[in-house]
Amino acid sequence: ERLYLHLKTQDNTNIILRSAHQGNFIYVQINAKTDFILDKGSDNAIVCFDTKNDKTILAQKDDYCFSTTLNGKNSFTYQGGSPFALSGNFEKIPNHKGFVAIGSTSGKYDRYSIYQHPVYEFKIPLDVLGRSDNYGFYFSTFNANSYNTYSWPPQIQTKNFMTIPSPSQWGDLISPDKSLS
Repeated sequence: ERLYLHLKTQDNTNIILRSAHQGNFIYVQINAKTDFILDKGSDNAIVCFDTKNDKTILAQKDDYCFSTTLNGKNSFTYQGGSPFALSGNFEKIPNHKGFVAIGSTSGKYDRYSIYQHPVYEFKIPLDVLGRSDNYGFYFSTFNANSYNTYSWPPQIQTKNFMTIPSPSQWGDLISPDKSLS
């Protein structure tokens, strides 16, 4: 099962998200193809899954987010259910041993742009998410140079790049052939 999403914003920012399921992992790649000023350690991306897709107002234990920064040495996993509203009711938890997230720059043979831009790649274990044919889904990228956050669904407005919006606002990631059920 594969997903391709091309997000083009009013300020002509282009972000391409691709995802795929293979074996016991969901893979997500985000190309911030019009971000040409590479702010290492500051530009970042986050992907979130509501594993029950119950669209709760407050993040619950079944809600997970995964983040990485451009050329950062660490990536993080966040789980809902925290009592702290300032963090969107998410708290950092230890990464699963199979989780990998990398923020790097594209090469000259990149399919989306000949100009270097941030690329974020996530390998997320289904041991964390569980198998479902219908997840709540959200992602965002932060461009440190412009101090803009770009997200999908696009109507979500975040207060800052550190705030994860309510799962009630997230979109849906559906597997039509039910390959993840």
